[in-house]
Amino acid sequence: PTCKGAGEIRRAQTYNVKVPPGVREGQLLRLGGQGERGLGAGLSGDLFLRVRFSPHAEFRVDEHDLHSELDLPAWDAVLGATVSVPVLGGRVSLKIPPGTRGGQRFRLKGMGMTVRGGNRGDLFVAVNLQVPEHTDERERALWEQLRGSPNPNTGTPSHE
Repeated sequence: PTCKGAGEIRRAQTYNVKVPPGVREGQLLRLGGQGERGLGAGLSGDLFLRVRFSPHAEFRVDEHDLHSELDLPAWDAVLGATVSVPVLGGRVSLKIPPGTRGGQRFRLKGMGMTVRGGNRGDLFVAVNLQVPEHTDERERALWEQLRGSPNPNTGTPSHE
């Protein structure tokens, strides 16, 4: 109305869009009839939105799978432990078997993103071994004692 038919006025518009379960990064969502007006008395076209996921503090998304990292103290890797890990909507317990190595990954089936049809991808948790930066005299003595113990893989002391 303000251009009196002699031009086009652009304005920002806000839409509430329901994102369906199972949508993936890069997927297009179509809003029918919300695009540019057609020529003459033509109907408005469609507006397409490309889905982009915001970075998440806990997870990296790969299709419908999620990836996270677990900082694990060395003694828990050696002895085994049960730890709490984040999942979408909460936390679950993950059993760490004795002898777990740095970089080892655990798969939590069905704990990833929703897939169309109601199924879910998986969550993969990678272990980062944490070594203490500082030790007191007693702790250092215990580590020295361990270093002098036979290596279970070779039978020789681990420092030789």
